[in-house]
Amino acid sequence: MHELDLEEAQAGTFRPWVGTSFAFGPEEGPVLDLVLTDVVPHATAHTSGFTLVFQGPPGSPLPQGTHRVRHRDLGAAWIFVVPVGPGTHEAVFNRLATASPLPGRP
Repeated sequence: MHELDLEEAQAGTFRPWVGTSFAFGPEEGPVLDLVLTDVVPHATAHTSGFTLVFQGPPGSPLPQGTHRVRHRDLGAAWIFVVPVGPGTHEAVFNRLATASPLPGRP
C-alpha cells in the first residue's frame, strides 16, 4: 500500500471518502474500522487546515495517540487522533498559510 503524503493533503483530499472505512491499527494484527463522517475546513489569516471526524461503535477502544491508518484508495499514514465523544475521534491538521519570517530576519 502506498504512503499518503500528509504534507500535501488538504480537506479536498479526504472529502470524496466521507462515508468510507479507514482501518486503524498495525499493518499486521487487529484493526479498528472507523468511518470518516465529516471533513471540516478551518482557516485564519495565518493558518489553514482541516479536521477529520471518524465514527466507530460507542466505546471504540482507540486511545489518543498516533495510529497507523489505512484506506484502500488513499493509502496509509501515521495520524494523531483524539477521542472526542462516544465512538467519535478527530484528527486535526493545521498549517501556516504563509511563510512567516523570524523576528530580526528579513
